[in-house]
Amino acid sequence: MRQKIFATLFALLIGIPFAAAGLGAAYLVAAMIYDGQRARDWVLVKAEVTGPASYRYTIGGKTYEGSRLGTLHIGGTGDIDDFEDRVSGMLFEGRAQKKPVTVFVNPDEPSEAMVDRDIRWGLLLFLAPIAVFFSWIGLGALWMMRRSFTGEAPKAPPNAAGAGFLWFFALVWNAISFPAAMFAIPQGIADGEWAVLLVLIFPIVGLGVLWAAIFTTFEQLRRGGTTARRQLNTQRRST
Repeated sequence: MRQKIFATLFALLIGIPFAAAGLGAAYLVAAMIYDGQRARDWVLVKAEVTGPASYRYTIGGKTYEGSRLGTLHIGGTGDIDDFEDRVSGMLFEGRAQKKPVTVFVNPDEPSEAMVDRDIRWGLLLFLAPIAVFFSWIGLGALWMMRRSFTGEAPKAPPNAAGAGFLWFFALVWNAISFPAAMFAIPQGIADGEWAVLLVLIFPIVGLGVLWAAIFTTFEQLRRGGTTARRQLNTQRRST
C-alpha cells in the first residue's frame, strides 16, 4: 500500500506536470512547422493596423480582422529571438504613420492570416529538448504508477542508483528553477503579465522531486537496516 501511495504522489507531482509541459511543447513545435510550411502558398495582402497586435484586411470583396502575428500559436516569446521586437515594431510604425502593412492570407480560408510566416528556428530549438525530455520524464512517471497499481512494479526497494538520480535531478532542477522563478515572477507582475505565475510550476515540481529523493533515501535506509537485523538474528540462531 505504501508503494502505491508513493507511486501516486510521484505521478501527480512529477508525471502530470512534466507530461503536460512536454506534450504541450511538442504540439507547439509540430504546429509551428506545419503552419510555416502551409503558409508558403498564402498570398500577400495589404492590411490596416488597428491595434498593437491587430489588423484589418480585405480580400475577395470581404473585410476580415486578424490578430495572429506568426507561426507560434500562443503569445509571448521572451528573448529567444527578435521576432517580437521586429513584428511589433512594424505594426507600431504602420499604426503611427497610418500606412498599411502586408500580411499573409490563406486564399482557401481568407479569415486565416499572419504577419510573419517564417518558422522560428531558434524558438523551435529551445522547445524541442523540452518536448523530448519533459515528455520522457512525465510519461515514465505515469507508466511507473500504472505498473504499481497493476501489480507489475518490482517489490524490491529502490536501489542506490535510483536514489542518486533523484538527488542529482532535484539539486540541478532546483538550482535552475528557483532563481529563474525569483527573477521572472516579480518582473512579470510589475509588467502586468500575470501569466508569468505559471513559472511557479517548475519550483513546485522541484520540491516534489526533492521529496521523492528524501523518501526514497529513508525507505532505502529503513529496509537496509531491517535486512541487516534479520541477517544478524539468523547468524545468532545458527551459533
